[in-house]
Amino acid sequence: MIKRKICVVFPTNVFSDISHLREKTIRIANLARTFFTFNVNEAILFNYENYDKVLIKLLNFFSIPSYLRKYVYKIDEDLKYVGAAPPIRANIEEDKENRIGLVVKNEKGIAFINAGLKQLIKIKNSKLKKGEIVKLSFINGRWELVFNESEKYFNFSIKVIDDLINFLKSEKPKSFIIATSKELFSPKCKILNLENLLILQKLIKDKQKLIFLFGSPKEGLYEIFLKLNYNLDDLADVILNVFPNQGVITIRTDEAIFGTLSIFNLIF
Repeated sequence: MIKRKICVVFPTNVFSDISHLREKTIRIANLARTFFTFNVNEAILFNYENYDKVLIKLLNFFSIPSYLRKYVYKIDEDLKYVGAAPPIRANIEEDKENRIGLVVKNEKGIAFINAGLKQLIKIKNSKLKKGEIVKLSFINGRWELVFNESEKYFNFSIKVIDDLINFLKSEKPKSFIIATSKELFSPKCKILNLENLLILQKLIKDKQKLIFLFGSPKEGLYEIFLKLNYNLDDLADVILNVFPNQGVITIRTDEAIFGTLSIFNLIF
């Protein structure tokens, strides 16, 4: 059972330093696999410096099951290396009672949905439109649309926002915001160790959502927030140096996301 929502927030320029589409495709596929691995519900990208349409397109591509991709996406130059990416093999691929499907047609209020099964799923009295992607569960002998995903993980949603500050302010009352930082810039910054992890376990106990906030490989969150004319300390509930003894000059954002979620997975 999913106890709370997991949200990962990072800038749109996170892969802008990768020039070759093949490497970028593989890195994005691995990021999507990370989201599936740790049951991330939301991937929020804040528009920073440049809008990376290829990143958004590929992340959306890898967020849906492989059995749907050829029906949702047409031949596209931006997708030419997706076959080189390692398979994600998310649980939803093989789950026969919970499926993600594509509405292929709607006739007289009956929606016909391709969910990667031998036959199309029929949903009666439906206003679903052709091309919609939906989630379904087999309940009491029939297929039903799923609107509340509190007890079952399907995949992660993707959203791009222009105003990071207002987004975090709106989420703060119901969420616990965990920011990451390489340097200990303020008393609010802490090194992540076992003692602090156990303290955090108690602090997040009653929160509906955990928001993990990451910077880019070239700029940390304090630098980004400085450009946004806001103090990170005023929004984050805790700021963590997750890798205090790192043996590389820069930890890539996708590496930081995987490493951070690996540690917090112990207390989710």
